[in-house]
Amino acid sequence: MKPTVSSSPDWRKTRKWQALRLYILARSQDCHLCGLPLDPTAPARTRWASTVDHIVPVNAGGDVYDVGNLAGAHHGCNSSKQDKVDPRRSPNASAVRPSRPW
Repeated sequence: MKPTVSSSPDWRKTRKWQALRLYILARSQDCHLCGLPLDPTAPARTRWASTVDHIVPVNAGGDVYDVGNLAGAHHGCNSSKQDKVDPRRSPNASAVRPSRPW
C-alpha cells in the first residue's frame, strides 16, 4: 500500500524515507530541474541545499518511496516547482512533442 499525504502525514520522519533520501542524494550529482551541480555541503534550507524531489508529487498520486519517482534537486528549484508535475520528467510525457498538429 502506498502512503498518501492524508493517511501518513509523517512519512518524511520515517527511517525508510531517511535512508532512501540519503541513497538518492548519494547518486545525484546534478539538480534534475536546473542541471547545475548539487553541493552536499550547502547549508540546509538555503537555495542551494540538496533535496529529494518527487517527480510526480505525492498529492498528485506519486509514490512516496518509488526510486524512479525521486531525483536530487536544489531546495530553491524544488520549492519553485511546488506540487506541479514537471512535463519533461513525467512518466506519461512523450519523447518528442510536435509544435503543431501536422
